[in-house]
Amino acid sequence: MNNREREARRWWRQGDRDLESGRITARHDRHEVACFLSQQAAEKALKSFLYAQGEDPVLGHSLLELCRRAGSYEPVLAELRAEAKRLDAVYVSTRYPNGLSGELTPGDFFDASDSEAALAASAKILTVVRKRLPEAVTSVPE
Repeated sequence: MNNREREARRWWRQGDRDLESGRITARHDRHEVACFLSQQAAEKALKSFLYAQGEDPVLGHSLLELCRRAGSYEPVLAELRAEAKRLDAVYVSTRYPNGLSGELTPGDFFDASDSEAALAASAKILTVVRKRLPEAVTSVPE
């Protein structure tokens, strides 16, 4: 495994773990956390792909922008626009009370329908990205 695959693997492993953590938190009604972890999982998966392509460093948090960049290598990744937009919309509002109006906190605002949609969007991004990564990146380490 070369250095870029090692870095891609680190990002992939954490993104995959973030998605699983999002599923766990959703089961415990922490929907704002599940939404945020969904965004994080997708961000790390896309960054993993970009590292695997040789980009270094891979900066930025906008999934829409990361999909655009990844799409220059694999056009299908640019087609994840709807999922990227859904997850970009929860990047700030799931974490900060001032990202919402009035007296609401993220814990008050986000519900099961939000976390289900975010988890589905994230899972789709990870599925599409996984198919375009070398097996050495996505395999379970020994």
